[in-house]
Amino acid sequence: MNSLDSITCYDYVFAVNVRSIILLSELAAPYLEKTKGNIINISSVAAQKPTTFSIYYSMSKAALDHWSKDAAAKYGPKGIRVNTISPGPIRTEFITRHGIVGDAYQQMEEKFAQMTIFKRFGIPEEVTKMMLHLASDDASYVTGAILTIDGGLMVNPPTQ
Repeated sequence: MNSLDSITCYDYVFAVNVRSIILLSELAAPYLEKTKGNIINISSVAAQKPTTFSIYYSMSKAALDHWSKDAAAKYGPKGIRVNTISPGPIRTEFITRHGIVGDAYQQMEEKFAQMTIFKRFGIPEEVTKMMLHLASDDASYVTGAILTIDGGLMVNPPTQ
């Protein structure tokens, strides 16, 4: 990839993963203030543990994490909570949409599953339940949090 392709990729990834969130949040803020709503962003453990094959993705998710904390401070006085969910390996179409299919997908899933404490991928419903909890009144005192749902990936010591 030459540097122009690299900058084009960077611009696209940041437009999708950061800029769009900021713009939509600004547009929604007046309505969220009236309803005491909340913003739940979806990040990734890649923000905390970068990889060489997804540099811009990792950077964009780190930027989203930081913006979410700033937004929690900005919008909190208006009654708007802002939180982030940071998933690890979750069984979705994200990987297959990027062309990793068949045996390559199986090998990748097995490798990443072994890196978690529970030795498996998460399922979308596990993330959804956390989102529903964060959106509920049961989490009315939670703002500025980054909740990691990764099966222990980030705390699992590497094996020798």
